[in-house]
Amino acid sequence: MNLAQKFQNSWELMKTSLRVIRDNPRLALFPIVSFFGTPVLVLFFMAPILVMMAAKFQGGAAWMDAQVWLAARDAALQQPFRWVFYSYGAVIYLVSLFAAAFFNVALYHEILRALAGERVSLKNGLRFASGRLGSILMWSLLAGT
Repeated sequence: MNLAQKFQNSWELMKTSLRVIRDNPRLALFPIVSFFGTPVLVLFFMAPILVMMAAKFQGGAAWMDAQVWLAARDAALQQPFRWVFYSYGAVIYLVSLFAAAFFNVALYHEILRALAGERVSLKNGLRFASGRLGSILMWSLLAGT
């Protein structure tokens, strides 16, 4: 396939994509719903930092500056905190991959319905993705590793 043919194929694919979006504006709901779910994930990511900040502003500064945190240099105390840190990071990573995969499955299902000439809806896409939670979780685990 020569370069001109690649550009022609890309152009046709873009025109088809724009036609599907124009004919099915409800497909734009998927990125919007995903966008509004993002703050929930951000709060989940930021929870440990927010807890520490709240403790500091509510008189917890003495606790945070106390020997418990200063003694974290000790290897015996570092080990449990390290596992908590890495475990929380792994959970955050898995949750974010799962959320992205879930909304992508819902969106792609509805795109295929649109290409088949059927009506699309947010509800149908989310219902389809909800019926495949196990598969989406397995994919997230595989993609995450």
